[in-house]
Formats: sequence, C-alpha cells, structure tokens
Amino acid sequence: LGAEHPDTLTTRCNLCVALYGQRKFGEAEARCREVLGAQRRVFGAEHPDTRQTSQLLAKISNHT
Repeated sequence: LGAEHPDTLTTRCNLCVALYGQRKFGEAEARCREVLGAQRRVFGAEHPDTRQTSQLLAKISNHT
C-alpha cells in the first residue's frame, strides 16, 4: 500500500496509541510526529484524522 496510503496512516496512528498505552512516550511521540506530517501532506491540516493525530500528539507530549 505504501507509507502514506490512508490505511497505512491509520495503522501507524493506532501503533502510536498502543505505544502510549504501554507508556513508551518517547517512541510514541516520535512516531506520532511522523504520522502527523504524512497526514498533513496526504489529507491536509483540517482533515478529521489529521486533527485527531494532532490531539494525540499533544496528549503524548504532556508525558515526555
């Protein structure tokens, strides 16, 4: 599918959530930043998935 396919981005974001749940905040933050950048390129900044990932990143960043 490719690194920036919408399904791949969803899966990558789900990985960020799993890492956050495992308290691996540093890794979760790094991966979330990568996903967010890709989502902005693919979907745009105002897309619901992009906004949700942005909120997740803010939540993760509070723990690092």
